[in-house]
Amino acid sequence: MRAHLALLLAVTLAPAPVRATFEVEGFRQGMERTQAESLAVHKGFSVSQIDDSNIHICKSKDYCYTLAFCMDHLHFLAYNVDGGTAAFARIAEQNLAKFGQPNAWASTDVGQSGPVAQIKLSFYAASHVESVSLINFRGFDAVSISFTTPTECPRHR
Repeated sequence: MRAHLALLLAVTLAPAPVRATFEVEGFRQGMERTQAESLAVHKGFSVSQIDDSNIHICKSKDYCYTLAFCMDHLHFLAYNVDGGTAAFARIAEQNLAKFGQPNAWASTDVGQSGPVAQIKLSFYAASHVESVSLINFRGFDAVSISFTTPTECPRHR
């Protein structure tokens, strides 16, 4: 009986597991904007402000990230990867094994520049959503990966 009580107390009093947060190249969910900008400069990225809450960082035209901040804390990060449909399938398979079934979304549209088709798979982690999108435009496949905090960001307090 004492062994069962000790085990129950140990499990009950054990620290709660830390929620996994997204991190890409040192850019961590929740980090302050000034930290992210300093890290980007330290890693050799150029930093461009998009608006009050979004920045674009690049090392080259093909090596860029978009970072969005909610109340000055990293809330969203996105980047593109090479490899087209094969990369999309590989990343989707890895995330399926890691997170389980995704929410799937697909759309087609015809704009001024021609038809655009998109498939997006969103995988839910404890603290964030990881999405992989395949976008076909004019016969070219682009793959985008994004990480976002699932809570809404209040624009003004």
